[in-house]
Formats: sequence, structure tokens, C-alpha cells
Amino acid sequence: MSTQTKLVLCAIATVLLAIMTAYLVGLSTGSAQLEAQRLGYAEQYQDIMAELADTQETLAVTQAANYLITARGHLYRVALELDRRNFGTAEAYLKQASLALQQVNLQAAGVNPTAFDAIMQAVTRTNIIITADSEFQRSQMLRIAEQVEALIPQQ
Repeated sequence: MSTQTKLVLCAIATVLLAIMTAYLVGLSTGSAQLEAQRLGYAEQYQDIMAELADTQETLAVTQAANYLITARGHLYRVALELDRRNFGTAEAYLKQASLALQQVNLQAAGVNPTAFDAIMQAVTRTNIIITADSEFQRSQMLRIAEQVEALIPQQ
């Protein structure tokens, strides 16, 4: 082999070695940056997941409060309809109040299950009776509505 060929081969080997070295340096630098980026994204993900859990908890409390407020409103409407002697409409509102109460997530609302069960039983056991004096039924509905109001979580 001639000296010129040896020099060209040495130059090619040197260039290849420089390219491989640059590639390895770039790979290690890029890997470190990728790892730092991955850790940053993992931290952001954890923050977002914590915020999501807080939001879901707030939503559950709000939904429970909404169902309790809805039930209370229906119970007040029962009392109003009893005053108006609209016994069928009062019965319909009583059923709606019962349905709203069935939707309440007791744990999210922070409601005492025993107190809630007593209210549920009072609502489900109540039968609207057509009578000339509906004051007893009306006062019973108002009392239950006040009990429901006491259960509404304050936010």
C-alpha cells in the first residue's frame, strides 16, 4: 500500500471515530435531557392527578349537596301543594324528593347514615292523604325539609 492510501485510510478512520464519538456524546446528552424531560412530565402528571382527585371530591360533594337541595325543594313544594289542596301534585313531588334523596352519596356529603336513613324512611313511609285539614301533613313535610336542610354540606 502506498503512503497516500494509508493516509486516506487513516483520515477515513479518524473521521469515522470522530463521528462515532460525536454520536455517543450526543446520545448521552440527549438521553440525559430526555430523562430530565420524562421526570418533569412525570411530576406534572402527578400534580394533575392530585388536582383531578381534588376536583372529583369537590364534584361529589357538590352533587350530594345538589341532590339534598333538590329534595328539600321538592318537600317544600309538597307542603305548598298540600296548602293548595293539590294532593296528586303533592304526591308527585314527594316521589321526586324520594328519588333525589336516593341519589345522595352519603360519604361525599359527610352525612350521618343513621340520620339520613331516618329521613329516607320518613319520606318513603309518608302517604299523602286527602283530608279537609292537611296541616298535620304539611307540618310533617316542613319538618322533614328542615332535617334535609341540616344535612346539606356547607361549601
